[in-house]
Amino acid sequence: MNPVAQAIAAAHQATHRVAGVTVRYRRGDVYTDLDVAAVPSANRFEESDHAGLKTLLHVRDYLILAANVVFENQKTEPEAGDVIEEVIGDQVYHFEVMSPGGAASAWNYRDTARSQIRLHTKLVATEALP
Repeated sequence: MNPVAQAIAAAHQATHRVAGVTVRYRRGDVYTDLDVAAVPSANRFEESDHAGLKTLLHVRDYLILAANVVFENQKTEPEAGDVIEEVIGDQVYHFEVMSPGGAASAWNYRDTARSQIRLHTKLVATEALP
């Protein structure tokens, strides 16, 4: 890895240490090998229906390190339908990875080194902590 890529990776890791929250990343009934540090953020998308009516979508994005998307010892890429579980207060919030509308992808790499991923999610369920 060249010095610039090393500096970018170090900056991403520092961001996750300082601003990250611990989440569980799930695909179906399988969780990632370790809990994941994710940096939550908000994003807005505008979509138009067939009649031209525009809707503003508010979604919750998560920034995660690509190296942390590991299921059963296999590094992989995110998929639409994956779920992020975040504890906020006394509730567990379930956010599904999905395209925010239109042609946008459900996730994308945030840097040319492909070390950080932005996941677009939508709240699909909440439950009280056990």
